[in-house]
Amino acid sequence: MTLRLGSDTIGSVSSALIIAIGIGTMGFFIGQSLEHFKSKDCTVTVKGLSEQLVRADLAVWTLNFRNSGNDLTLVEEKTAKDHEIIIKFLQQCNSSIILLLFGICI
Repeated sequence: MTLRLGSDTIGSVSSALIIAIGIGTMGFFIGQSLEHFKSKDCTVTVKGLSEQLVRADLAVWTLNFRNSGNDLTLVEEKTAKDHEIIIKFLQQCNSSIILLLFGICI
């Protein structure tokens, strides 16, 4: 029994060899990238060894309120009343509160 290598057999072997080399190369690069990705997790940046308490002189509060209804004028009146109630409450809490921006959404 003799083994005949025709052009079809050589083409199939070379195609399989190219695919195997491609898969191996792809696996190598994926492994390298995963190893590089893992090593990035293990670093910590420290910019100082002491802590200092600092008094804050600015606070930003986001206050949202909504009103809904079928009559637009009643909803606008209720929104204006709620707006006044919130401002009065904030002024009672601290006289140095400055309202920089107060938006009303209907």
